[in-house]
Amino acid sequence: MRNFLITYKKSLLIILVILIISSGVTAYFIMTKPVAGHAKPEQRTELVETMTLSQKTCHTEVPALGIVQSAQTVTIQPEVSGRVIWVSPALQPGGTFQKGEPLFKIDPRDYNYALSQAEATQAEKESDYQVEVGEHRVVKEDWNRTKSDQDRAGADRDLVLRKPQLKAAAVALEAAKSAVDKAKRDVERTVISAPFACAVLSESVDVGQTVTTSTTAAELSGTDQFHIQVSVAVEMLPMIRLPENGTDGATVKIIVDTGIKQTSYPGKVLRLLADADPNGRLARLLIGTTGKSEEKGAPPLLINTTVAVEIEGLDVPDSWRIPRKAVHNSKCVWVMTTQKKLAERTLTVAFREPDTLIAIGGFEPGDKLITSRMPAPVIGMALREMTDESTDAAEETEKTDVQDAPANVTTEASK
Repeated sequence: MRNFLITYKKSLLIILVILIISSGVTAYFIMTKPVAGHAKPEQRTELVETMTLSQKTCHTEVPALGIVQSAQTVTIQPEVSGRVIWVSPALQPGGTFQKGEPLFKIDPRDYNYALSQAEATQAEKESDYQVEVGEHRVVKEDWNRTKSDQDRAGADRDLVLRKPQLKAAAVALEAAKSAVDKAKRDVERTVISAPFACAVLSESVDVGQTVTTSTTAAELSGTDQFHIQVSVAVEMLPMIRLPENGTDGATVKIIVDTGIKQTSYPGKVLRLLADADPNGRLARLLIGTTGKSEEKGAPPLLINTTVAVEIEGLDVPDSWRIPRKAVHNSKCVWVMTTQKKLAERTLTVAFREPDTLIAIGGFEPGDKLITSRMPAPVIGMALREMTDESTDAAEETEKTDVQDAPANVTTEASK
């Protein structure tokens, strides 16, 4: 038992010594640990791409889409009835005619006969009228020679002088002349001609067919003038010159893209339509064009073709053209100031284009527009231009070349 106690005390003593030594070592390391210094944080500099701003007069264009329609479309109906005796080979869908070219003809024999009868009646009425004029002259001479002033006052002078008969003969002659004119027009109407330069959209007449004044023979579309209706935003209207007081509307460039080649046609704004586009509540403009391109070998403008148009807008003086990729929040941009610090500018936008904005205010002297994206922009942060980076790299390359030059000279001399 006594040996056990002695052993136990020794063990406790050893443990106590180990604990004291461990505590001492720990206290030493804690007291002698290195103290972290307060280093000045390195200032962050963002590398950006910039664009020098130049204020100038900016030309504007308003883009739109539209469908080509003919300015003239007419349904041909004969003005006289009869049997068709001839039809032009070009009277079929796609055929073209110049103004006055015959489309088809109706048998004119009945109308020639009616004209002959009308001319005979006219000759008869003209003879009757001349006879009545002679009778009136003879009676008037007898009246003046045989009657005293008292007898003249008591008699019905107009009846004696045959004035009613003379007037009736004159009216009958005029009616006969009108009948001849109508018969001549009916003969002319047996030849149905193109009212203007046109293309045939549809036809429904053939040789041997009997047509009447209610028969729809053909539908024609003009080829000299075309109309295009386009829709534009209402806020764009102040930038477009409309025709007024005898002045022409804005010039328009009409573009047809076939996928292989683009062809342009000139046009003009004819008028602002009174109603808005029901789909988007947009203003509608009517554009006119002859459909003739100034490009050599250009195809004709086809009806129902979807075309792009570029309407010439008004010039904006003392303005900046800003790429849309540099704009955020609709009208804000980042700029680098003269101190090479980041700043935000709010623009006064005068005109919006698909890829750019035209601003008339918002910048300060010396501002450079930032066109590159920044992951975490902070107003006032230091900036470095991409051109500065290129300049530093060039200077570093130049220094390296200068350092290598003596060695190269020595090598050449040794040779």
